Amino acid sequence: MKIIRIITKPSDIFLPPGMRRVIKWGVGHCTAGPQNQTTQEIFNYWIKHNGWKTPGYHFDINPDGTIEQYVELDQIANGVKGFNQNAIHFCYKGGIDKNGKPIDNRTEAQKKSQLMIVTRLKELIPNIVFLGHRDFSTDLNGNGIIDSWEWIKSCPAFDLRSWLSSQGLDKAVTPSKIVYKLNNPLIKNDTVKAIQTALKIKADGFYGADTDRAVKDFQAKNKLTVDGVVGTKTAALLGVKL
Repeated sequence: MKIIRIITKPSDIFLPPGMRRVIKWGVGHCTAGPQNQTTQEIFNYWIKHNGWKTPGYHFDINPDGTIEQYVELDQIANGVKGFNQNAIHFCYKGGIDKNGKPIDNRTEAQKKSQLMIVTRLKELIPNIVFLGHRDFSTDLNGNGIIDSWEWIKSCPAFDLRSWLSSQGLDKAVTPSKIVYKLNNPLIKNDTVKAIQTALKIKADGFYGADTDRAVKDFQAKNKLTVDGVVGTKTAALLGVKL
């Protein structure tokens, strides 16, 4: 395990070309350790205690706001068991007091870095939704709310969604409408399969270069705007419901 880069500006956060991993969630964490915990101490814990070969987060934020990246975004990190295939994980160092009790002790610099990460990821992946680790707990009483007694853990020691909303980032906690076109990462779902089936090409569910080319050919033949975007008109002629 190692720090692969230090993030100093939004453009330092990027998606590797041709990324095929489908991202649904951006997950907020705390290290649940002292704020002066070193990165090597965190690595040692993951390796020796958890037996991990892969880091728990993609990004970790130091008290001074410095963002360390441990994993490329097309690779999986060990943030939330059962959900990692479709998640990007970001963390801040801290989250407990001197007695080991959960506390939101983020510095202002850490908060600023969290906002930069969230804003940049939402720009890169419009349909991403941000949740705290504890928001993945099971709703045991079926009331539609994850109550505090249902939390699998207190991480990230604050309500990430409420905080983002208070910062004017309501869109970060709800998915955006999917625009069916060639994106990075590639869109993958059943609607893409329906588009591919209608175009009579391989239906693997990924909106890649072959699908983009086929859509443009279809648009040209039908005297539509040739932009590779399956919008209302293109979808209607294909007989696909968006």
